Amino acid sequence: MFVDRFAPYAVNILRIHFREDLPWAATELLKDGEKIGNVRLEAENGRTVVLYEFDTVRADFEFRSHLSRLSPTFLDEMPADEESFMGLFFIGLVDAWHLHTTLTKMCEHHTCFRLTGDVADTWRVADKPYSPSVADELKDMYGSGLEAVANAMLVAVKQQSTEVASHRHRRSRRKLAAVSANSRKTIEFSSAEQSPAQVECMA
Repeated sequence: MFVDRFAPYAVNILRIHFREDLPWAATELLKDGEKIGNVRLEAENGRTVVLYEFDTVRADFEFRSHLSRLSPTFLDEMPADEESFMGLFFIGLVDAWHLHTTLTKMCEHHTCFRLTGDVADTWRVADKPYSPSVADELKDMYGSGLEAVANAMLVAVKQQSTEVASHRHRRSRRKLAAVSANSRKTIEFSSAEQSPAQVECMA
């Protein structure tokens, strides 16, 4: 999943690390570049717990309205209830922006690209800075097998993004999307289903 799938929502990742392949993350939730809330991911007993809060009731309402308009194919399997959908959306959102941030750093001095059939969320790395001539070299080398060049994708995302506005720290209702198997009132995000974003250097 790349970040444009989640527009107009994004996250500003304040800190993130992984424990037993599960993420611990503290983020600010953004809409069109403005902070509207906070999202935290925590690992607990082999599951991911999603904690989220909105700065205003309006932000909460607009977010839920946005989810209701998404295509049934947005996720591989649509959850049965809204809270589960919100939890999975937030996990995917943080994962996508973590990958975006990692790729951005990689692309500062390298050209990152994917070929058709490559493992999801892995990128090949050419040890040279990106330029149109390097992109042409890759096209000549791989032809139609060249699926994407991360550097070009990041430029497009940057052009569509807005600057993060000044933050207003107003707190409202705090929600918990807890994770537990065999319970309709909670959400299950097992480590087998959700893995962290990776940038893998491939030969």
